Amino acid sequence: LEEHSRIRHLGSGCRYWVCVYTNDQHRLGLELGQDPLDTPFYKALKHVDGALLVLGEHGEAAERIWCGFEACASFWKSTQYDFASIVGDKAHILTFEPAEDDAMDGGGRDAFGRWMTRLFGFPEAALNKLL
Repeated sequence: LEEHSRIRHLGSGCRYWVCVYTNDQHRLGLELGQDPLDTPFYKALKHVDGALLVLGEHGEAAERIWCGFEACASFWKSTQYDFASIVGDKAHILTFEPAEDDAMDGGGRDAFGRWMTRLFGFPEAALNKLL
């Protein structure tokens, strides 16, 4: 989360909400109902400025239907949607476009070049699950 906040220039006042706590896991049938657009999960997504999907090194979360729904809901709303993965002690952040930090002077590389460097540094197994 710290690396994501740094790359996106979100500042110290940035707050992250963990979506796993949205639905009561002991009353899942009652919480979800028939229409995903009526769930507490979707209602919460309508009030965010961006979403970050945190993947394991091998991208397991990308196979979960709710993660796909989260991505689609974010795209419908034109919400910034980013991905993170941690390998060892290094955080990798993937964005769909150059992030705010990419636009800063990076030793002669332009924003696109910095963004591509991050893209190619993202764990391959996790990236493959996203594709």
